[in-house]
Amino acid sequence: MSECQALFYCVSARHSHNKKAGRVPMVTIKPIHSEDTYSIRHKVLRPNQTINDCKYDSDEGENTFHFGAFKDDQLIGIGSFYLESHPELPGNDQYRLRGMATLEGFRGLQA
Repeated sequence: MSECQALFYCVSARHSHNKKAGRVPMVTIKPIHSEDTYSIRHKVLRPNQTINDCKYDSDEGENTFHFGAFKDDQLIGIGSFYLESHPELPGNDQYRLRGMATLEGFRGLQA
């Protein structure tokens, strides 16, 4: 199982647990393409820059993956994960979360 699949499994399991406990998840998490992140990055993280400034060099990396949070089929939040070692952490397989953002009207939904 790849790191992306493992993380997606953990997120999906959390939402399944909420369903079983009688709490219907309000948000669906699923993998997305890097291009899908740009509009939310632009609106939330870099509103005073161009849309091209919202494209990160590592977006298309072999070990990079992106997740989107959807409410009623609308993309409301994003997160991008990049394989990047940190000198203070053991091992070589750490991922850095970058570009995490949620549209203002949808914050507080555990997205």
